[in-house]
Amino acid sequence: MQQQDINIPKWTPQTLLSCDYKKLGPPSKVCETFKSHLLTSDKCLASILDILFLETGKTGIHDYSLQIDMHDFLQSDPVLANLLLRYPATLLPVLEESIVAAQQEIMKRVDSFYGIYNLQNSNANINVNTNTNTARNNIDTNIDTNINTNIRPTAAIKGQNATRVHARLVNLPPHSSNHKPSLSSLTSHDVGKILQLSGTVTRTSTVQMYESQRAYQCKQKKQKGKMTGCNAKFVVKADLQCSNNALCQPVKCPTTGCCGKDFEIIKEMNANGSIIGENNAIAKSDYQEIKVQESIAFSSRNSRTGAIPRALL
Repeated sequence: MQQQDINIPKWTPQTLLSCDYKKLGPPSKVCETFKSHLLTSDKCLASILDILFLETGKTGIHDYSLQIDMHDFLQSDPVLANLLLRYPATLLPVLEESIVAAQQEIMKRVDSFYGIYNLQNSNANINVNTNTNTARNNIDTNIDTNINTNIRPTAAIKGQNATRVHARLVNLPPHSSNHKPSLSSLTSHDVGKILQLSGTVTRTSTVQMYESQRAYQCKQKKQKGKMTGCNAKFVVKADLQCSNNALCQPVKCPTTGCCGKDFEIIKEMNANGSIIGENNAIAKSDYQEIKVQESIAFSSRNSRTGAIPRALL
């Protein structure tokens, strides 16, 4: 225990600026810290309950969003919130895992509550039946207790079973690293960062489909008297920074020590329509492209006369 305390830095503003996310500890610990905030924040808890009891579609991959108020998060855990804004590519997936874990914790509490509730109602029902009241009162009470024991709504954990959940960071701190006054202030250094800016949506594309990930299996075969391939399964995710959200074909098996270059796409499906394989073999999603343009008021104040406002697709 003392060794763990030595490894944990004493957080000061200078330490926070010089440290990275690795100082937070293992991913499991970071996930627990995220989950603690989700379950203690009134806004997050209400949002989790909303998506928990939403109905899930019967086909396809369905996406759900959970808004995280960064103003509240910075007050509750300034260290983790600051590092989340600095390293979103690393910590956002951990935050989304914690959203699933928070839903599981809530479901345990709900199951426990309804278990006690139904037990109390069953005992009350027995007491009513053994009472010497009139038959009419007995019938009315039995009807009421039977109705009350069936009031539990159906819930499904989002982030599992052909669903995905995404963390959406809102109310970012008013700092130059996260807030941009206009599109003109964006630079190449802002790639990969969480930013908040103002503009006007001038165009939206039609709803399109893209394949966000695909599962492959390394084919094992005999070639020139030697066995190549390892039959391992792995998932390739689309690169959203490339044109048309390119889903690149694998050129080499990612398994250590395997040099296989022949792969087979996993397309098998269960009887209920779910895809066999780890992390959903194939994931397809709907998306839209939007074009955001600088507001005319800002452009007229900061640009020369007749200049076209900058836009971002």
